[in-house]
Amino acid sequence: MPADTRKVSHRLAGFKRDAIEYLREPKGAGILGQLIVWEDVGNLFLQEKRHVTIWLPPEYLANPNQRFGVVYAQDGQNLFDPRIANTGVDWGLDESIVRLRAASQIEPTIVVGLWSTAQRAMEYRPNGVLFKLDNNFRAMSRAGLQGAIQGDAYLRLLTETVKPRVDAEFRTKPEAKHTTLLGASLGGVISLYGATASPQTFGRAACLSLHWPINTAREVIVDSASIWRPEILKAWAGYLETVKPTESAKQRLWIDRGDQELGGVSAAGEESWDTRTGQMGGPAGAGRRSPCEHPKQLAKAGFGPKNMVHKAFAGTTHNEAAWRARLDEVLTYTLAA
Repeated sequence: MPADTRKVSHRLAGFKRDAIEYLREPKGAGILGQLIVWEDVGNLFLQEKRHVTIWLPPEYLANPNQRFGVVYAQDGQNLFDPRIANTGVDWGLDESIVRLRAASQIEPTIVVGLWSTAQRAMEYRPNGVLFKLDNNFRAMSRAGLQGAIQGDAYLRLLTETVKPRVDAEFRTKPEAKHTTLLGASLGGVISLYGATASPQTFGRAACLSLHWPINTAREVIVDSASIWRPEILKAWAGYLETVKPTESAKQRLWIDRGDQELGGVSAAGEESWDTRTGQMGGPAGAGRRSPCEHPKQLAKAGFGPKNMVHKAFAGTTHNEAAWRARLDEVLTYTLAA
């Protein structure tokens, strides 16, 4: 065989193990408190099963009569352990909560992290918003994706399978006012959708770097932006009109973004409403907000200065390191007692 056609491979034993193996050795991640793993959790409505990790803070173990609020966080594999986080940087959720509790800035809290799956792009897309699109634009929203939108099915996994089991096995405060959804990017979208669709279950939501266009196909978000953007904005507005303001007024909502996100792709959905004029049009920038940050739309949906914060972070991009850097501020507002 000629030398230039030979293939040489090297196997490094133990170099990278399956993610679940790392979670069986949590000490290697330096996690504060205790991490419990439920493997292969699913329901009848989703194609994929996923791992669920439950984080118990040190005070949970030290105070056997105390009850705790619960944060249900999306992309759960990225929350605690840098060895398995997508970018090698975890959110540091355990460190943030322990730090804020020591300063008495938030209520006692445990975290339930639902890992994302190969169907993440479909599971985190909100049916109720996409149903507001006409058939042609609904087809565009699936460009580059496989299968059906599963956002409603994912919420059923949360509300009908995961939350009841968590409330049964741990000392939780099961009421909506003590139950929070947390996510970033599409995880933020499904968190916002879950809170507005099920206010009787989720009383708080922290939605970081929302991917407003609800699409991963550049040819739709950017190349067809002049067609797509007005339609997705109308779809968000149409969905918000179905939200009951009497329920939303009881909730607490955090929405944010970085001004350097995804080269402007996520911001493509944030170009619409100029808070100074109340008109649509123009790129995201000073005085401009995403469709769900527009005061008129949010006021109709029951959100306002008393129960919502929306904020842009200068110089920040779209990754775990950026979300970790501002997590204390996010949780201080969202989980305040």
